[in-house]
Amino acid sequence: MKGCLLLGLAVMLLVSLGGVVGCGPSTVTFSDPNLETAIRETINKPEDPIY
Repeated sequence: MKGCLLLGLAVMLLVSLGGVVGCGPSTVTFSDPNLETAIRETINKPEDPIY
């Protein structure tokens, strides 16, 4: 029983990580320049793309 539970958890972990690892970084774009400015100030990234 414990082995089946561990196997199930391992499979779920691999499946969930596969979705995250398989995706490349995507650039965030904002239609509202004021929102973009506020977010850039918050994350301390005044220029360059936001991923």
